[in-house]
Amino acid sequence: MSTAMPPPRLRILPPSLVLLLLLSILALWGFLPGPELLPAPWRWLGVPVTLLSVVILMGASRQFHAAKTNIKTFDAPGTLVTTGWFRFSRNPMYVGFTLLLVGAAAVAGCAFALASPIVFALISARIYIPFEESALSRAFGDAYETYRRRVRRWL
Repeated sequence: MSTAMPPPRLRILPPSLVLLLLLSILALWGFLPGPELLPAPWRWLGVPVTLLSVVILMGASRQFHAAKTNIKTFDAPGTLVTTGWFRFSRNPMYVGFTLLLVGAAAVAGCAFALASPIVFALISARIYIPFEESALSRAFGDAYETYRRRVRRWL
């Protein structure tokens, strides 16, 4: 069995990073609106995207709690969750967080706000998800590898 992978330098939990990025969207919206991403009536398309993100996040969170497993990125996994939203994505929480930021950027309507979901998706893909996948592979071995081959990383 391989040795434990050390946590990445970025130890900010995903919800905290999302909050910081949401605040950056608000700041950009208020102080540097920049080029318009969407004209006023189309901005409201961000609302259903945001609502969908909340449904995904709440559902995935409930699944972790029902399985009595760890939800924190840098703590050891306790149970491999493969049902519910996890049938469609190995990372529905990251999908939900990204959609939340996309919805907020759309509502803000400024092009600069679109940087927030892009930054989150890149950090997730480069830091959070690889760290979690390594931990899951160590903890669950063949069961995780079978799941990984069957279910896509994002969607």
